[in-house]
Amino acid sequence: MAGDEEGSALDGDHAPTTLHFAVRDNDNIVAVASVCKEAQSGVSNADAWRLRGMAVHPSVRGLGFGRLLVNLSIRHVREQRGTLLWCTARESAYPFYEMLGFERDPIPISMHGRDDMKFYLMQRQIAG
Repeated sequence: MAGDEEGSALDGDHAPTTLHFAVRDNDNIVAVASVCKEAQSGVSNADAWRLRGMAVHPSVRGLGFGRLLVNLSIRHVREQRGTLLWCTARESAYPFYEMLGFERDPIPISMHGRDDMKFYLMQRQIAG
């Protein structure tokens, strides 16, 4: 997961409300995620947060690090009094998010520069 950190920067990464998570194995980062205050495009919800940049190194998949990152994100959104956490998920990943309580929009979306994959909007209501 090492690489060009500037090349992987996303809009809002430096916003004061954005929180970045990383799981380390000794000196190596093996899983990452970010959560930021952001409504879905075309939806006005001042209490919506977005989970993005979620990645788990293949060598540690299935060990619960992805679940940990999502649960930490949910906890952060709840602490900030957010009511919705949403993300975009690859077709192969949406069952993971459904297992964690996210609901999938049934209509796939396309992502700029990723015409080779289908993506789905996922969202989870956050109770206080």
